[in-house]
Amino acid sequence: MNTLKLFSEKERDYHAYQARQNYLREQRTIQVEREEDQREMEKIKLEKERGQRDMERIQHDMERMQHDMERMQHDMERMQHGTERIQHDMEQAQQDLQRERMEKQAALQEKQSLQEENERIKALLAQSKQ
Repeated sequence: MNTLKLFSEKERDYHAYQARQNYLREQRTIQVEREEDQREMEKIKLEKERGQRDMERIQHDMERMQHDMERMQHDMERMQHGTERIQHDMEQAQQDLQRERMEKQAALQEKQSLQEENERIKALLAQSKQ
């Protein structure tokens, strides 16, 4: 009976030992999984922060590009205005040149007319002297 009792106690001790070992293995597995989850969460958090910084940098770049585009638009408008002013000045210069040509032509015609009149008067004087 003592032998059976010892054997039975040993078996209970063995099962208790196995239960403790199983419990400890499960706890280690849970702990390892928890640590892996924690590392994964940290990794996700870092990626999220990096993504947020990237988005902020992109937003800043887009704002700077918008500002540059507005400045370029303003410069183009200023250049357009300058081109229009130059074109107007050129048209005015052409009109002035045309007016000067016409005045010169009129002066030449008047000079020619005066020369013809002078020649006629000379001819009349020459006839009257004869």
